[in-house]
Amino acid sequence: MGKTLSREAEILKIFEEVEKEYGEGVVQLADDIPRQVIRIPSGNFATDVEMGGGTPIGRWGSIRSERESAGKTNWCIHQVRQYTDRGIYIIWVDGENVIEGNIQHYADAGVNLKYMILVFGEKAEVMAEVGLKFIKKGLVGALFLDSVQSLLIDVEDEKEFEEGQGNVGMKKANFMAGVTRKYIFHSRARLINTEKDNDTLKRNCITLFSIDRLNAKIKMTGFSKFTEYIATGGQHKENAYSWKLRITQAEWLKVSSGDTEISYAQATKFITEKNKTFSRRRKSRYNLHFRNYDGYTAGQIDNLESVVRLGLKYEVLNKLTKKDAGDKTKSEKGKKSGWVQYGKYKFNGKKNIIKLPKNIICDIMLDIIDKVNPDCIYFDEVDTVAGRKIFFNSYFPKCYNWNFIEEKSKKGRRKRLG
Repeated sequence: MGKTLSREAEILKIFEEVEKEYGEGVVQLADDIPRQVIRIPSGNFATDVEMGGGTPIGRWGSIRSERESAGKTNWCIHQVRQYTDRGIYIIWVDGENVIEGNIQHYADAGVNLKYMILVFGEKAEVMAEVGLKFIKKGLVGALFLDSVQSLLIDVEDEKEFEEGQGNVGMKKANFMAGVTRKYIFHSRARLINTEKDNDTLKRNCITLFSIDRLNAKIKMTGFSKFTEYIATGGQHKENAYSWKLRITQAEWLKVSSGDTEISYAQATKFITEKNKTFSRRRKSRYNLHFRNYDGYTAGQIDNLESVVRLGLKYEVLNKLTKKDAGDKTKSEKGKKSGWVQYGKYKFNGKKNIIKLPKNIICDIMLDIIDKVNPDCIYFDEVDTVAGRKIFFNSYFPKCYNWNFIEEKSKKGRRKRLG
């Protein structure tokens, strides 16, 4: 009587047969999948805090809004810089075919263009397949799709459906769902047989980003998920997202200049609509400059304002009265004190936080993230001076003329890599 294989041996035998026929990664034991969530900065401190400490690597995410010029691409530019600063290649699928005229804007934001691969084309199928080639080989750390809607047929009104023409949009949506499935499968397959240490994961994870322009007109019609299915590129893609960051509203920030008021930035409000790696429905805002003002240039994010505001929100910074701060100057009537305290340091608002040693500002930022997500695993080794410098420059890069002062780090900083 022949020897009977154990259940485990039978399963492994089927694994081998399936992989031989369909390719590696089709079947995998759940216990072999890495579980830690490593987060890389996005360059936008406010969104990173509400996302749990940064963008989770190895996932598919969406930055979205119904509004034109809401700051979706700008957010992605700062995210691109995080990869190129670390010598990691990224690929940008330019479905809009507009990036060539704006490439200087990317350089001004600090993106190292040597590590940015651009994909152009007339047909969506071609661009999608080219991007897939880089993912299969594991040559890039991230892929940005700008935008999903540029690869789909726009649905302008209900008339198309009344006339029975909606199937054209459905075909495009199904095409996008197929592309998404391939991207996710091959990016996940990179983790097979990967050691579960963080350094190996950082080398093998491929993060996918999608810029989604939601069609407000379609959503207003209120007639079904069918229209939204087409507008967003298919329900499969929507379900595949690990996180969705939605820009909901923007208010103009103005300054008086003579008899007129000049808008210099917008207070951009957002919500984490979905986040499988952290809590969702978290709201906040950040200031995006579109004019040179107050030391900032167009396209820069006022992360200092976010640090002070979120530091107070999460009680890392303490609010002080002018008396407690030792400020003897007279206040304007009805104006509140802007003094805050962090340990032995006292400063008056964001204009004076810049005078603090940069490693102290870094401590404040890390303490804010600690309060929100004590289990955050950082991409950079923030328990070392070199890692903290990289982390700090993620939000205040060299092109902003900031220098990192290497002073003794606060004792007791928790290790993040292990």
